Amino acid sequence: MSEYFVQKIYWGDTANGGDYLYGSEIQHFDNGVRFSNQRFASGKPIKKWESRTNYQGNRRSPVLPLLRPGASYRLKQRFRVEPAGRAYIQLRFLNRRGDEVGLIILKNGEEEFTCPIDSFTYTITLCSAGCHSVDFFYLSLYSMEKPRAIHLSDEPRGFYANERYPKDIAFVKNLVQKLKKEAVG
Repeated sequence: MSEYFVQKIYWGDTANGGDYLYGSEIQHFDNGVRFSNQRFASGKPIKKWESRTNYQGNRRSPVLPLLRPGASYRLKQRFRVEPAGRAYIQLRFLNRRGDEVGLIILKNGEEEFTCPIDSFTYTITLCSAGCHSVDFFYLSLYSMEKPRAIHLSDEPRGFYANERYPKDIAFVKNLVQKLKKEAVG
């Protein structure tokens, strides 16, 4: 089965609130990040990425792409863990109300998963399973389905009657009228 590249997910900014900082040492390199914490408990999240954020409250944009509900994807993991095999990826899917509609644990280097049909947003979390350090490079997300083209209508819509033009668009009124004439003619 073919796979289609969607996005590489890098560690990103440490100051965004998604990193476990207590007692941790985080070193950024050209090709990745080294996270180390000798007293790190199992099951704790090391790093969290989100597909939806509150920009007004947090001043940060989502780093994860939107996933199509019901579609299949493959996540390839590019990181090393000491001791080996002591970290995993957790995908948590939420509906519009924020209720969890799916939880997937990925333990191997690359695995397939299906986005739950009711999902609206999701998070990817790198979690500890007894590790002391992680050399993180990136995660690669692939779609297992060929991307579909989106066709938008070229028809102009939503004309204003001359007496109902909003005052805020007075400076572009001539452009709106020009577009209206081109659409009619």
